[in-house]
Amino acid sequence: RTQALAALAPYPSQLALMERVAGALPPNATQFREWDFREGKLKVVLVLQSEAVTSSTLVAALQKAGGLENIQAVPGNDPKVLAINMDVLPLQARGAGHV
Repeated sequence: RTQALAALAPYPSQLALMERVAGALPPNATQFREWDFREGKLKVVLVLQSEAVTSSTLVAALQKAGGLENIQAVPGNDPKVLAINMDVLPLQARGAGHV
């Protein structure tokens, strides 16, 4: 039964995912502009509020958060705005104890 329920909702809730992503980012350094999560793919658009924050530091921070793979920063026309695309691992792929 647990496997059947996991098949219906294989990914963490959006709230849990947002907590994980926000918690991985440096405090007071970014602000969410956009959030798009569909079928295991997550795209966040961040406004960088500190010149000390780089795309590589943000990607490294998200890699340490766990449950995220193929994290790629996509710079845009505005140097203070950064899109980051990533894959979210299904809960079963990480073990049932992780959210």
